Amino acid sequence: MERTLYGFWASPFLSFAAQALLEAELPFEYQRVSPFKGDTYREEHISRNRLAKIPTLMEPDGFIVSESQTIARYL
Repeated sequence: MERTLYGFWASPFLSFAAQALLEAELPFEYQRVSPFKGDTYREEHISRNRLAKIPTLMEPDGFIVSESQTIARYL
């Protein structure tokens, strides 16, 4: 399992979290979750983030961190 960042490419919050990962030189996979298509409210995403927000980071061991500021602090 890879480190995965879930979110929408146009989100400044996703960009902030992605930049934190890049600066930490941590490889990650991007998975699109579009709030405009209702993806944030799909069961698959709700299981990762009960508040239906993006971005969400899933670590290889299954640990989940949400919210851009929290992701950056975690990293």
